[in-house]
Amino acid sequence: MKKVKAKYAEQDDVVFVYITDESSNYEKWNEYVSLLGDEHYYLYDSQRFALGDLYGFKNIPAYLIFDKKGELSKMYVGVDITEAKAITWIENARAMEYQ
Repeated sequence: MKKVKAKYAEQDDVVFVYITDESSNYEKWNEYVSLLGDEHYYLYDSQRFALGDLYGFKNIPAYLIFDKKGELSKMYVGVDITEAKAITWIENARAMEYQ
C-alpha cells in the first residue's frame, strides 16, 4: 500500500485511516504509530465488533473505501488486496462526487 499512499499523499480528498484492536499490544502500537503519522485508532474489541457489524466485516484487516458523502463504496477483507485494485476503488469513490 506504500505506492497507493504515495499516489494520494498530496490529495486532500483522500485520507487513510488505520484501526486496530486489542489483538495488538497497546504500548508497542502507540510507539509505532507515533512515527508514522496518518490517522490511527486503537479500539476496544467491543468497538471493533460494533464497527464490523455496522459495515459487515468480521475480521481484520478490512479495507473500506468511502466516498465524499461518507457512504461506503467498496470493502475488501483480507491481506492480499492489490495496489491497482485499491487505486481503482479510490478513483471510483472520488468520481462519485460528480455523478
